[in-house]
Amino acid sequence: MTERRRFLVTAGGALTAAAATAIVDAPRAIAQPKVQWRMTTTWTSSLDILQGAAQRLGQPVADLSVADGVVSPKGGGAGVSYGALVGDRQLGLAMDAKVPLKASRAFRYIGQSVPRPDVPAKVTGRHLYVQNLTLPGMLHGRAIRPPALGAALQSVDESSIAAIPGARVVRIGGFLGVVAEREWDAVRAARALRAQWSAGTGLPDHLTLAAAVRATRIVRDQDVAKQGDLSALAAPGPGVQTLGATYWWPVQTHGALGPSCGVADVRPDGATIWTPSQATHRYRAGFARILGLPRDKVRLIYMDGAGSYGQNGAEDAACDAALLSRAVGRPVRVQAKPMPAQRNSGARTVAISVSTERKAPQRYGGRRNVTRRSGLL
Repeated sequence: MTERRRFLVTAGGALTAAAATAIVDAPRAIAQPKVQWRMTTTWTSSLDILQGAAQRLGQPVADLSVADGVVSPKGGGAGVSYGALVGDRQLGLAMDAKVPLKASRAFRYIGQSVPRPDVPAKVTGRHLYVQNLTLPGMLHGRAIRPPALGAALQSVDESSIAAIPGARVVRIGGFLGVVAEREWDAVRAARALRAQWSAGTGLPDHLTLAAAVRATRIVRDQDVAKQGDLSALAAPGPGVQTLGATYWWPVQTHGALGPSCGVADVRPDGATIWTPSQATHRYRAGFARILGLPRDKVRLIYMDGAGSYGQNGAEDAACDAALLSRAVGRPVRVQAKPMPAQRNSGARTVAISVSTERKAPQRYGGRRNVTRRSGLL
């Protein structure tokens, strides 16, 4: 079976073309922790770790036990942690189907009722969400979206917010935002700022959404799984019957439980971004590209935020904060105004429409799945 995902995009006027492309590419970018590997030695099994501990502790492997990430002598005495054993080596563990399983009597948590350590702080209001994060010198920001998909920013009247204390306009190509010392002043400035936009194209009608998705530009085509003999798909020979079908399902409501939020501190030599994104490891490369920084100079830190049934605007808020922070040279917090997903328009990120195509050469028992996704920024 082959599953091929094709990512398609129609860029709107909220960001420059380069930024829009970076955001589209970002979900598939894989980021690594901020560690510089200085050696190429690779341990390939858990036994290697135990043997390393045996050498370090001067004990046979059979006399060692592992608990809470520490290898210790069974008879007592000082142990050594996984971190100390691994050091700056690249750790690559191969799957071992014959590894001995832990006896059920040795289970510490399986089968037990384990209390969640985060619940007390959440129910008493002491848990720190990204919405509550504050940094020294932090400004509050808001992004001003175009009124329709494809609308281009033509002019901005900065004097329209002159009466709001500390409010400042930030314009980067087609991106428009405001910052202020107080959040309410940022909200007022976003509402009062007068900007002229072109008409734009609007969103496609839901009755023609399938055709609109197919007409958008394909930015990624990826095989993620293969199974069976697919050679017959390229040139079906005599006696080979190929079956094909296409399935569409429409945009679904993604109901966010609260406004999305992101905080960013972007400096000339690096950036730190706090976000409740579900893919901080993947978005690192995208933010690095948007900010014009090396990937190892960009750090994304996960913090809890507003939950949602499906994707919300966590990445959008974090990107807004990063662009604003880079422009003003200070940390910026952006909290998007609440807007139910049912009221999607060209001014808000639109949910994804997906189609699946299946083709199967019956004679050889193979199957190919092709998944196409479209995102309208």
